[in-house]
Amino acid sequence: MGLFSYRFKEFEKLWKHNIISINIDCSFIHMYIAKSEEGTAQILTDRIADVNKEWENEITTKENYLDRIDPIEDLGNRNNLQLVYASMVITIYSFLESRLYLACKLIEHKNPVKIGDIRGEGVNKYKTFLTKAHGVKFEIVNQSWSSILRYAELRNTLIHDNVIGLHVSEKKKVQKLESIRHLTSKEISGRLTYTIENTKLHYDFLESIQEFLKHVYYVEQNFSKDSD
Repeated sequence: MGLFSYRFKEFEKLWKHNIISINIDCSFIHMYIAKSEEGTAQILTDRIADVNKEWENEITTKENYLDRIDPIEDLGNRNNLQLVYASMVITIYSFLESRLYLACKLIEHKNPVKIGDIRGEGVNKYKTFLTKAHGVKFEIVNQSWSSILRYAELRNTLIHDNVIGLHVSEKKKVQKLESIRHLTSKEISGRLTYTIENTKLHYDFLESIQEFLKHVYYVEQNFSKDSD
């Protein structure tokens, strides 16, 4: 394992004036997940678990359901937990997008190729720009990138499709989503809605992002055994 240096001199200059690094930034996102998990998410999870336990132990039955449980509150807890989890996915994705955009802006001024010259949008656009403008090769992080694309599909689904559901005929999207751990689906009338099980999904997402961004911002320096 070699030492690492900054891929862009501009990022090194930025580091000297601002406490910014990919590892520090990712640690902040890790903290954000943990605090979200300990706060509202944990309160809602506990309330849902209490209701589920009553059903499992047959304390609550179909006959006494309305006497023991407020169905509106129970449904609200379950929906609100998914809102919390969904907002966390969107926030983590926004962090990735902002850091890729930062890398592009740092080097855009010295390149004939401009961000606006690249087709597409978002992370795909920025990745292509970094390759064309700076020659960044991404083969070594193909696995992380493939993972990121799956979470990007999840992010888009949570924003645009998860209320009415994703149609089962959209096989490419469905295949990406079905490969994400800690995500479950439910089919109703040919449409799929998705439920995030817990924050393990968010930690997995962050791990892929951290590996990918480290490759974007840093270059490993390998030294031969004969080097002093």
